[in-house]
Amino acid sequence: MQTEATTRSGLMAAELVPLSAPAFWQETRALTRRWVLQAARERMMIVFGLMQPLLWLLLFGNVFSGVARWRPDVFGTDNYLAFQTAGILALTVLGNAMMGGVPLLFDRESGMLAKILVTPSWRGSLVASRFLFTSAFSLAQALLILLVAFLMGVRIASGFPGFLVILWISLLLSIGFTVLSLMLAFLFPHHGAFFAVTGFITQPLLFLSTALMPRQVMPHPMQYVVWANPLTYATEVARDAMLRTSPDGWLLLQASAILILFDALVFWKATGVIRRRLE
Repeated sequence: MQTEATTRSGLMAAELVPLSAPAFWQETRALTRRWVLQAARERMMIVFGLMQPLLWLLLFGNVFSGVARWRPDVFGTDNYLAFQTAGILALTVLGNAMMGGVPLLFDRESGMLAKILVTPSWRGSLVASRFLFTSAFSLAQALLILLVAFLMGVRIASGFPGFLVILWISLLLSIGFTVLSLMLAFLFPHHGAFFAVTGFITQPLLFLSTALMPRQVMPHPMQYVVWANPLTYATEVARDAMLRTSPDGWLLLQASAILILFDALVFWKATGVIRRRLE
């Protein structure tokens, strides 16, 4: 009861502070710095977080190296590592985005969030700071994967424009699932339910996408479901940029539109949920 009363008094104090763009960005920068410092103290988590996609790249790239040579017409290349890089890239961005809300959830459980809420600051800066940090970390992981793939002999066939396309589509994928994770962090009271739901979401998204295998080799019923998966669109655009010297502009436009629509729907739903939890 005391925490709830304190939180409400903080909200009333926040309402008395006029909201301005400079103040919002100052608060967001300060809270983003908190996430950076928190991550810096957990170096092992960062190291293993960056190493996990590299293990996927090394293990799957070698285990399934002969699959692409078996059907290069379906894979679009006889180099499975080049085919797989786009899938691992999209999968890594997805996994990192889905874990973006975890620190906020732990802040709720520890009572730290209640202490932040009593300060006379705008509530949106808290969510925005976590969103910016998660998106930046996802792009850093994407760059690391592309660097390691380059060292392993994989080249982006479309050059620098293709590199920009990959970063763009990775950002669009990260936005929607980061916002979804933040919404779930405020929706569930404990981390057990959060991890159960995010795990339940992530696994089907992986196997019902073209991240690891092309759509043509999947059973026919699954091929239709694959195109309802946002991960598929991000993977297909990144793979097109990786394997073709001239990327398909229509594919990029279509995938960008679908991911932006997905991001907008998730943002609309998350805004209502988070606002109610912060009131």
